[in-house]
Amino acid sequence: MRCSRGTVTQEGGAALKPRPCREAKEHSEEREEKKKEGPETPANLQLLAAPALLYRSDAAVRLTSSGSALAAEIEMGRRWPVSLLVALWLGQLRVGAAGRSKVNPRIIAAPQGVKEYVFPRSEKYPVFYHQENSSAIYIGGEGKLYYYDFATDENYTEDFPVKNEGQCMTPGSSEDNKNYLTLVEKYGDGMLVCGTGACAPTCWNLTQRRESTAWDGRGIAPFTPDSNTLVVVDGHDIYSTIKKSQQNGKIPRFRRVRGGGELYTSDTVMQNPQFVKATTLRHEEPHQDKIYYFFREDNPDKSPEAPRNISRVAQLCKEDKGGTSSLSASKWTTFLKATLICVDPVTKGNFNWLQDVVFVPASNWRHSKVYGLFTNTWGSSAVCVYSFGDIDTVFRTSKLKGYNGPNPEIKPGQCVSSGQHTPSETFKIADSHPEVEERVEPLSPTKSPLFHNKHRYQKIGVHEVSVGYGRRYNVLYLATDKGSIHKIVELPDGVQNIMELQVFPKKDPIQSMILDHKRAKLYVGSTKKVVEIPMDMCSVYRNNCESCLLARDPYCGWLNGTCQSVYLNQDVHQNLNLDPWRGKCQEGDIKEDDYQNITVVPFSRYYLNCPIESHYATYNWYHNNSLIKTCNTTHPQQDCFHFIQNVSHLHYGHYVCISEEDGFRQALVKERLVNQLRFMSQKGQATMTFGSWLQLLLMLPGDWRAGWLNLYRFWQEGGLHNVHHIMARKFQQFGPIYREKLGVNETVNIISPRDAATLFQAEGTLPERFRVPPWVAYRDYRNKPYGVLLKKGEAWRSDRLLLNKEVLSPQAVEGFVPLLSAVGEDFVRRARAQVGQSGRERWTADFTHELFRFALESVCHVLYGERLGLLQDFVDPDAQRFIDAVTLMFHTTSPMLYLPPALLRHLNTKTWRDHVWAWDAIFSQADKCIQNVYRDLRLQRKSTTEYMGILCSLIMQDKLPLDDIRASVTEMMAGGVDTTSMTLQWAMFELARSPGVQEQLRAEVLAAKREAAGDRVKMLKTIRLLKAAIKETLRLHPVAVTLQRYTTQEVVLHDYRIPPKTLVQVGLYAMGRDPEVFPKPEQFSPQRWLAAGPKHFQGLSFGFGPRQCLGRRIAELEMQLFLMHILENFKIETMRAVEVGTKFDLILIPDKPIYLTLRPLESQA
Repeated sequence: MRCSRGTVTQEGGAALKPRPCREAKEHSEEREEKKKEGPETPANLQLLAAPALLYRSDAAVRLTSSGSALAAEIEMGRRWPVSLLVALWLGQLRVGAAGRSKVNPRIIAAPQGVKEYVFPRSEKYPVFYHQENSSAIYIGGEGKLYYYDFATDENYTEDFPVKNEGQCMTPGSSEDNKNYLTLVEKYGDGMLVCGTGACAPTCWNLTQRRESTAWDGRGIAPFTPDSNTLVVVDGHDIYSTIKKSQQNGKIPRFRRVRGGGELYTSDTVMQNPQFVKATTLRHEEPHQDKIYYFFREDNPDKSPEAPRNISRVAQLCKEDKGGTSSLSASKWTTFLKATLICVDPVTKGNFNWLQDVVFVPASNWRHSKVYGLFTNTWGSSAVCVYSFGDIDTVFRTSKLKGYNGPNPEIKPGQCVSSGQHTPSETFKIADSHPEVEERVEPLSPTKSPLFHNKHRYQKIGVHEVSVGYGRRYNVLYLATDKGSIHKIVELPDGVQNIMELQVFPKKDPIQSMILDHKRAKLYVGSTKKVVEIPMDMCSVYRNNCESCLLARDPYCGWLNGTCQSVYLNQDVHQNLNLDPWRGKCQEGDIKEDDYQNITVVPFSRYYLNCPIESHYATYNWYHNNSLIKTCNTTHPQQDCFHFIQNVSHLHYGHYVCISEEDGFRQALVKERLVNQLRFMSQKGQATMTFGSWLQLLLMLPGDWRAGWLNLYRFWQEGGLHNVHHIMARKFQQFGPIYREKLGVNETVNIISPRDAATLFQAEGTLPERFRVPPWVAYRDYRNKPYGVLLKKGEAWRSDRLLLNKEVLSPQAVEGFVPLLSAVGEDFVRRARAQVGQSGRERWTADFTHELFRFALESVCHVLYGERLGLLQDFVDPDAQRFIDAVTLMFHTTSPMLYLPPALLRHLNTKTWRDHVWAWDAIFSQADKCIQNVYRDLRLQRKSTTEYMGILCSLIMQDKLPLDDIRASVTEMMAGGVDTTSMTLQWAMFELARSPGVQEQLRAEVLAAKREAAGDRVKMLKTIRLLKAAIKETLRLHPVAVTLQRYTTQEVVLHDYRIPPKTLVQVGLYAMGRDPEVFPKPEQFSPQRWLAAGPKHFQGLSFGFGPRQCLGRRIAELEMQLFLMHILENFKIETMRAVEVGTKFDLILIPDKPIYLTLRPLESQA
């Protein structure tokens, strides 16, 4: 569609937004951000009798009944003047920028009124085109063009096969020999369809389903699928960033490929650009018409604290004729670029990574807006709004960066009259100084983001809604990286995140999001299907006046007893401005007979469930008019639970769950708990037998009745990476002990240190732990022997006793000190070298890989008595391969904890293949080290006067077969990398966030060094606070989230008898965050471990008893010595406001990179 005067042009094609001109494919980086969802709603509210695997130890049952009166209407007089004053004060700080902005979704809902079209096959690189005010959509796939009309269900497929194969000049994948359609766009009277053509880019004109002769599409379609491409169709003009030759074009250029003569940007004006979006803009005078494109590029400032990328807007004159010299004749001569700024003035947070933009036109082009979607290093997002008038002013008035010479008569970037060329003098200045000094800031008066939050968005669309009295509101649609869309409205008092639409429940990535402004429809595409979603989904709200108005959804309002669309009637009542809204609704009465009778037996367990609808509301449970539970919904959760651990006569009566939001209160759940014995007696039923009572009374709470359904729910809520959060939530739901079944795996989970003590004290001389199924499967598959980690029974015990002497005995441990200290000293030297290279007296980095290398170097020095040289600038590829293999091994283990590895092996899945490759690489590297040591021993290259390593000692003792030694040493080597390195990373992060604690530790270390005259062995005996800091780190961030044992005999845990052969898990992560065990659990406080009081079975990170971690002493020494060296030499710093979460990947790892700074202490003097 042509771009009309005075407006921003319409966009079409692959990532179509209906107004501005288009890009063929959008580029964005995906990151995992794991949402902690709430527990499932129970399927049945009444306790049912069922056979119990686990039975309770109560010997007697006392039967009582309750004569509670019926609850009257609940009155609540909450007053919060202090909170109100604080809110008003914070509002003044951000007036205009955020106001009362609520940036997290109020509700989470599935789309209503959805229509979908499922592709005949999955398409890896789909592109989409939708024409405004139509019900049809085109989808370009591999050699196919699909058409579907959502109104009529009409559909057809056009084939675009490869005509000439084998055109690729460089070796690539088999996909290169396919024709992927990359552009579908309205062009003239028909459709323009272009594809890769197996490295022979080809275009077709399609008119009334009749395909024209194919023509050369170089410059319009890429040779192979490429995410960094941009194509703008403006009438008969086509602009593109696609290279025209396979052999050159490594430097991306912005080209005019059709209309007015071909032009391209100079190679020096952009540094590794990643293109985002482009549009044309009509001015009053045709020769002033502009092209604007938005992109990211490498930041020329390479300092550590500078962002890696910088976001830009570039301008070109549409009627640019190129230069006058032979070198500039085919170049744009009006190119200028400016930096886009999106900074929160309160937190100083810089959002520098432009993800997407959308253009909102106005009758006056100067008032047309650009909504820019930005992210930052920490995975948060912001939306900043700019005007084209401000952008134009920056380009017209700003000086050129780095240029101090006189301005020529025709200034750089100035559009000249039609038919004329930019003077060569002007072009030379602009070509060597393409950036303007002044930066483009968001709209006044605040010049700050419209909003920002912790969600990672990838695409943005803006729709203007007209409501009654001529008012208009902008609604933002933001696609997340989890297959959902957030719907956010701009209101006079700030923005409100109306809802999260879970478009693709399986979290399929959103490939395209297209807004049809006239029909108020949203078209969302994935690799499998495209869906049409109405923007006015009023049925998602509870059908009462208050719920409808509290939503503040401009598409919806209350009228005639229903929540209905403004497109049906614009006279509806709404709550969008600052006027009071409560008078628009009539209050309803709560009737007594609304309560549902629930029969519950005495001494049983019961939980009440209140579904959370609005995350802006507070949910309260009342029992007989008394408040018993409040749920704060600041963190996403699905339900507000109240758990009754042991039902007595005091618990019977009336329960009501009331939500309160913006002064409106409504009862969501009303239940009357009735004594089942009295209830049956009143009904004339026979008295229950003792056996029936026993079945009800001797039952553990938990989710254990439907293992495969539980596993499905577990996968649906991202359980693979959220095991620790789910377990902590279930302890809150069920109490300190619960039973769980996922698939075929059944466990009893406990959180109390007292129960943990009971469990471990009863484990006997042959304790049995959980054997990780995929690890066992790999060894059976490759016919490799088990090490002590996987052995059990007497075979385990005999090996373990021999290994304990070499690994855990005090004499052996003292011998490890000089080896591990030497590695720590080398890390300090490397850190100082990095500080010197930075030139800024600091080293800022994500230390993940550095600490991996340190940990592998340390464990190998102890195991083999040799150094691998991993702390040098050059890392041996085999060693790096080993590190990568360990990470992959952990990553692929998680899925196979719940699905049989034999099945995955039979299906030859990628998970199984990757797991085998990882273990092969681990054993290969370990075998290489072992063979080197064994050869040195045979050739007597090893000196017997110095410590030769654990392996040498075991070989020389000749008490274990070499295969058993190899198996156990390999397990220790694999288990000694990620585990200690992650703990060290967390420890440095916590110390950086707690500078006071860091200084206390430094003082302790330096004092110990003075007293021991530098003797590390003596120092280790006096650094109590540092050891406590490591314990505290492992409390907050345990490597393993659980500790498991199979019961060898019947044990009683929390008044339940647990039979033998039951797998019991101690929830280490949940225990570490339990305020009943650790007061103020979120606070990093090493002193808690030195304070008076019992600490037994609270620090179980390395296990307990005969099957505690074999490498425990090595890991403890390694971490203690490393932190001693770091604290002696550096101050550890980080951005204190940054929150880093955790995800489960068999071990607990950060959910985003942790950036730390090491600053030499002498630079502080």
